[in-house]
Amino acid sequence: TRLDGRVAGTGMSAGSPRGRLAQIFGEVAARIDGERLVASAAGAATVDPAFATATDVLAVGKVALPMLRGLQLALRADATARIPRMLAVVPAPSAETAALPSPAEIIEADHPHPTARSVAAALAAQVFVRSVGAGTDAGGAARLLVLLSGGASSLLCAPADGLSWEAQRAAVAAVARAGATIRELNVVRKHLSAIKGGRLGLETASPISVRALSDVIGDDPATIGSGPFSPDPSRFSEAVAVVERLGAQLPAAARAHLERGARGAIPDTPMPASGAPAHVDYRVLAGPARVVDEARAAISMNGGAPGTLALDVEDTVEVHAAAIGA
Repeated sequence: TRLDGRVAGTGMSAGSPRGRLAQIFGEVAARIDGERLVASAAGAATVDPAFATATDVLAVGKVALPMLRGLQLALRADATARIPRMLAVVPAPSAETAALPSPAEIIEADHPHPTARSVAAALAAQVFVRSVGAGTDAGGAARLLVLLSGGASSLLCAPADGLSWEAQRAAVAAVARAGATIRELNVVRKHLSAIKGGRLGLETASPISVRALSDVIGDDPATIGSGPFSPDPSRFSEAVAVVERLGAQLPAAARAHLERGARGAIPDTPMPASGAPAHVDYRVLAGPARVVDEARAAISMNGGAPGTLALDVEDTVEVHAAAIGA
């Protein structure tokens, strides 16, 4: 809030109902800011040493740059910290890249609809993961740190063998139009991909630490970004069942790929045995539940009485706003 009593950037009075809501929104956004969350977690090396021990860092998603900046802030504060090799895949166009110090390499891809740039970004990510530890001294321990956030599914688009990215994109769009939930959408998407559903994590045997900002209810690692580093409990047969139940009209090549997989002609995504693969350590830094907690705290601090809303919903904002108003 500015000194004149108006909410910065909104033109609204902080004393008005809309102004108070805008102020609360800003406070919540600041508390769950990716840069702040990562800087805090990275600064607590005794609690989470993954940040200090990483030799390579892959940041992917809509919050990739803020998360990477948070890591760099923590590293600069520690004179003994090693500077890892860094690759960030971000939505294009990104005006934030100039504020990111070297040595990070930035690749711009597209969201929410993948394009050829998203394919190029996925291939670059594959090469990066395969080469983890290439810059370490002989005998040094290699570790990949992945800073993952929402939007990674679109930013990294590597279609399965025999599929074009256009067919993959059209298939996912058809399933979405047919009314799929985010989980159902990802079941299909993972089985049309060369890297999702845990496959990208198989590109290296080095230890992997994933630190994620979740945009999905329940914070399921297999769903965040379509789980590129997480085992996949879904099968090709489930993807086919989703398509059939929704009556989605997929490109012929995409439909044939799913059906071949369901018959066992194509290897399925890595199945979880007992949780995550042994070389992957996965933690969610914040998700939808954290947003709700921070909103309640901000409302209380501003003299309000927070109500109780359902958390496990996937309808549009307009639908729920109308229900609340009623």
